[in-house]
Amino acid sequence: MECSIIQKFKGEINGILIEDENNYCSTSWLLDQIEEKFGEIYNQDFVKDLSKTIETMYFKYDSFSYADLEHQFMNSINEAEKFNEIEFNYFGSTSKIEGLNEEIKNNKYEKSLNDICNEEFSKYTKENKLEKITEEDYDKIFDTVCQKINLSGDDDLNRDKIIINLDEKMNKFNKVKNPKIPKKIKNKKVENER
Repeated sequence: MECSIIQKFKGEINGILIEDENNYCSTSWLLDQIEEKFGEIYNQDFVKDLSKTIETMYFKYDSFSYADLEHQFMNSINEAEKFNEIEFNYFGSTSKIEGLNEEIKNNKYEKSLNDICNEEFSKYTKENKLEKITEEDYDKIFDTVCQKINLSGDDDLNRDKIIINLDEKMNKFNKVKNPKIPKKIKNKKVENER
């Protein structure tokens, strides 16, 4: 019999290289579950550390199963009200997961609202090769940021932070001397307050 590995698996999630297909699939699936509930509010360190934790568990637990891991971690995601309240466990044990859980609690992995605004603003302006931001462009970026963080209708504080952040970026991008909030955005805020 002739056996040979033609190509080793290589996957990438948000720029983080993962060289085990099962680890890649579990990490990706768990990130999807987190995004569905909390939005894409985690940073690259979280992707890297989640993948490393899964790899460590695979080697340290005698009867490890990726399906069981996904089920157990999904339960932890469902029990949390906020991203920083997730406390992963594997059949009640937090062995080999303590570091990940501690960093989640300490907000090491959560992107700031400013980071999310920067990413979406840069991504949108590059993809659309814009020289100037219009109100329509602004609305699209605003809506994307709100979706990314799962902004609820009654979260005026974060809505205001997004507006201030995007206004600064738009004014700087358009090189406006006297910044003004677009009328449409002012109206959007007022509608949401009703």
